[in-house]
Amino acid sequence: VVRQTEEDFHIVECFDREGNFCIISPVCKLKSVLHEAMQAFIKVLDQYTLEDLIQNKDELNLLLLSQKNEE
Repeated sequence: VVRQTEEDFHIVECFDREGNFCIISPVCKLKSVLHEAMQAFIKVLDQYTLEDLIQNKDELNLLLLSQKNEE
């Protein structure tokens, strides 16, 4: 779902090849660390389904309904 709803994963300018104007990009060590972190983030999300996240749907519904009633 995250892959489908996010336009891109350009958390820093250098992740966008066309829009990268960072002058240190050719020698930057941070971008490889951020890329690795992004891959780890996606790997963790891949371990779960939407069904996993709504196992407590009764509790979620109660909270959402109470919030709606307060508005």
